[in-house]
Amino acid sequence: MTDRVPAGTGRLGDRIFGGTAKGAGLLVIAIVTLIAGFLVSQALPALAKDKANFLTSTQWNVDGTPLQFGIANLLWVTVLSSVIAMLIAVPFGVGVALFITQYAPAWLSRTAATLVDLLAAVPSIVYGLWGLQVFGPHMSGIQDFLVTYLGWFPL
Repeated sequence: MTDRVPAGTGRLGDRIFGGTAKGAGLLVIAIVTLIAGFLVSQALPALAKDKANFLTSTQWNVDGTPLQFGIANLLWVTVLSSVIAMLIAVPFGVGVALFITQYAPAWLSRTAATLVDLLAAVPSIVYGLWGLQVFGPHMSGIQDFLVTYLGWFPL
């Protein structure tokens, strides 16, 4: 026995909402596809004139001839910073989740879960800008130390 209503026999409002949601989803997919197509079509002439490999070259020369656009360094920094962020965030997130669900008393679990939900509701850029404004001025001493003693490390 199932509680599911056969397709097409739902209420009119549900069918209208479902159709509207599907239409909106398809519209978003179409717009993103058109934007990607436009960007690729506009980038192809510049990439065709580039004599270096776009993905693996580190040369960046937009003023001279020939034009060279290499984003290997940009890709490397993006991947490296993402991996470092994951190495920090995943163990912390799993630990908090295990604590909330398995070890915390019920009153603390409810409060902590609510706080985590509130933290997740704030976009990460807000935390980044807050950290830049609050912690940035106090980090100059640490920055000098890191540059002096760990400046050789390519991070």
